[in-house]
Amino acid sequence: MIKPSITQELYDTIYFNLEKMCYTVYEKLPEEEVPYPFIVMGPIHKRHRNLKTAIGVICDVDIDVWGDSESRFSVDSIIDEIDSVTRINTDNWSFIKRVNESDCQILHDNSTDHDLLHGVMSLVFESR
Repeated sequence: MIKPSITQELYDTIYFNLEKMCYTVYEKLPEEEVPYPFIVMGPIHKRHRNLKTAIGVICDVDIDVWGDSESRFSVDSIIDEIDSVTRINTDNWSFIKRVNESDCQILHDNSTDHDLLHGVMSLVFESR
């Protein structure tokens, strides 16, 4: 059996934890109509960090929260709950969020016939 990569393990753990929190989570934007709010897991970017005695890993995780104009409070609450996570433990790794490098914002999206809210989260985690 092939051991998952560090990024796949982090992605899967975040995805599973979001579902445990009773959120609807997708790997990409759904093509069919789905109820708001929902979460789309974005890409993960892995960077290496040179330490004195080892190579560390930093992972940038993108998470998008989508809602309509009636779910502004829900979108904000979801972002706040996800952003409050400062540690993630997977089967093989422990990650600490780099709070000063992480970013969250809510944008208005008018690319459809509906007024949508797009919560954009860029979270940075360092492996331990």
